[in-house]
Amino acid sequence: MSRVGMWIHVALCAAALAFAWTSAHQVAEKQGGPSSVTLLAAAAGDVVGASYRWDKGSTVTTVSGTGAARHALVKVDRELPAKKPAKTDAKDAVDPKAGAEAEAAAVPAAIAALPERETGTIPGGKTVLAAITGLEPFKTKRSLGVVDDARLEAMGLKNPLRSLEVKTASGQSLVLEIGEASYGAQGRYARVKGQPEVHLIDTAIVTGLEGGIDALLEKRALTAELETISGYSVVAGAKSAAFTHVDREQVSTRFFAIDGVKKEAAGKLMTTLRNLRGTKLASADASTAAGAVVKVVVDTTGGPVTIEMVEGGAGEGNLLRAGGFVYEITATQARELQDDVDAAVAE
Repeated sequence: MSRVGMWIHVALCAAALAFAWTSAHQVAEKQGGPSSVTLLAAAAGDVVGASYRWDKGSTVTTVSGTGAARHALVKVDRELPAKKPAKTDAKDAVDPKAGAEAEAAAVPAAIAALPERETGTIPGGKTVLAAITGLEPFKTKRSLGVVDDARLEAMGLKNPLRSLEVKTASGQSLVLEIGEASYGAQGRYARVKGQPEVHLIDTAIVTGLEGGIDALLEKRALTAELETISGYSVVAGAKSAAFTHVDREQVSTRFFAIDGVKKEAAGKLMTTLRNLRGTKLASADASTAAGAVVKVVVDTTGGPVTIEMVEGGAGEGNLLRAGGFVYEITATQARELQDDVDAAVAE
């Protein structure tokens, strides 16, 4: 083969390869192959509300604040699982011959076993904010194109039991129908209401917004990161102290000080505050007007955060008031907090 012929052969091979590559990609595109699309082009911090509904209830999330001070309030309304009837010993079993009297006695037990509802407005926890952040922007894991009715039913999208409506401060909105989890729980099938295309979305969107009060509740009294805290003050009885956070953006050297002098007890108290979690929200009749045994005001870049240990609960000081909510804490938690406060305000 001559040199010219060889170059012509090489050029033809290259052209054939290029044509094959282009054709393959065109076919994949026509078939709607694996891809990701943006369903909601929301900027970070743009989402202000998310209404999520499933067959057993709903959660309505309102988001406010920015950056480190961003927080969510969640209105929960869901059906609780039916109560299981209490087990009875054989000797306590009702005599079947007791007739109408036994039937009448069984009615209250049947009523008690009926499902009840759980309602309340709570501060949203990490999973809630993670779900909201996942909507800014809201991108699919994959887009599967239009599927037939049989697959649609298998995906749980023929008559979807879950829906999500999202609203942003910039005026955008999105209504999503959500189906079943995909094989291997890699995501959830979903589609935009009124559109035929099916998408695969992150499961965190569902797990972060579906559930009861205990699952969605933010139990931490102080959610601010250390670098956002400039200082804090403490009042305990007749004693008080104020501390500044020195080198707060330097992980290896930052510390809390009083009058410029490092105080180890102040750092320990801050660690206790950041680790402090309520066991649950206090009952509705818990006194929010009770006097504070301890009052801590933490200065953060998002504004002051007030935490109070108040009288009440199982023992004095076993309630914690923070962010407008009252939590129950254990006697051990109350004692540890009081001991750390006493050490911090000591001369």
